[in-house]
Amino acid sequence: MQTYQIKNHKMTLTVAEHGAEIRSVEVDGMERMWDANPAFWGRTAPILFPIVGALKDNSYQYEGETYSMSQHGFARDMEFTLTEQTEESLQFVLSDNSETYENYPFHFQLTVSYEIFESYINIGWKVLNTDEKKMYFQIGGHPAFACPCEGGMIRDDYSIKVGELPLLETAFLEKGLLGEEKELLANELLLKEDTFARDAYIIQNETVGHVDLVNHVSNQVKVRVLADVPVWGIWSTADKKAPFVCIEPWYGRCDKTDFSGELSEREYIQSLEPGETFTGGYQIEFM
Repeated sequence: MQTYQIKNHKMTLTVAEHGAEIRSVEVDGMERMWDANPAFWGRTAPILFPIVGALKDNSYQYEGETYSMSQHGFARDMEFTLTEQTEESLQFVLSDNSETYENYPFHFQLTVSYEIFESYINIGWKVLNTDEKKMYFQIGGHPAFACPCEGGMIRDDYSIKVGELPLLETAFLEKGLLGEEKELLANELLLKEDTFARDAYIIQNETVGHVDLVNHVSNQVKVRVLADVPVWGIWSTADKKAPFVCIEPWYGRCDKTDFSGELSEREYIQSLEPGETFTGGYQIEFM
């Protein structure tokens, strides 16, 4: 697997061409990302495109045709091309091909950029519609952070704190689709053994702004993910007490269990007219 590295006096970032995926982040000599151990989960920070989450029956309808696509789309499993590298930045590009067009009938160009400054990473996404028709898509991040991330700690010593809001609209998954929806009475989730017994938490709130991984023993924020997105996912494996947690900023979301519409009617779907560009992304701060 071809990887590229950039670094400064605080941080070393390693990104693979495969999926343009972050594979490692060392801060002050300590690894802060999940190592993709397949015994738990074999990825570190995949890019979710052109869908986020699962489609009902793993398929969708577009202009009277049925297309198949697995959870989170195909970008995470494709080879990107490095197009630019400086001492503190990387840029990768993925374009459609005959293989993608079979299951996603749009011409596009996806550009993924990484920039580091001190202990921050800026992750940028640009989606260009190179087709002659309106394009529909979703995009999201799925970074997995090492937890515990300090010596002498266990995962139970950590929590996820969501913005500063006392009430949040959240939902649980049912076989990968959106099931029960309810309000959280607090904005902090303790990372206990049964926290993810119902799979991911899906937080639908455009005003969250940032989500933190917190050592609640010392009351210190260890990782902050910042993004202006409508949906967040919080996840770790349900059946094993895995030493990682994912904080996922999404411009999109899986289907509901009762969804029956076309691609253009999916909730949180993004669209671009021919020649238009979507710009988004997120930032990670390590502490």
